[in-house]
Amino acid sequence: MERLCAVAEVVVAVITAARVIIVTNSLSFIAFMVSLFSKLFFPWRLFYFIYLLKSKGHAKPLKS
Repeated sequence: MERLCAVAEVVVAVITAARVIIVTNSLSFIAFMVSLFSKLFFPWRLFYFIYLLKSKGHAKPLKS
């Protein structure tokens, strides 16, 4: 019975550690994706803003 409790405690500890690792990995992955996304799309937004300024608002906005 004591051995079963010890095994259960180890299993719970491993599951908790795995959850923490999964959460931190997914958070870092999300942060990486966000930084990649912003790096890819920020220049385009900037160019589009300049394009809007040059066309004096005649261009259609990105979001309707």
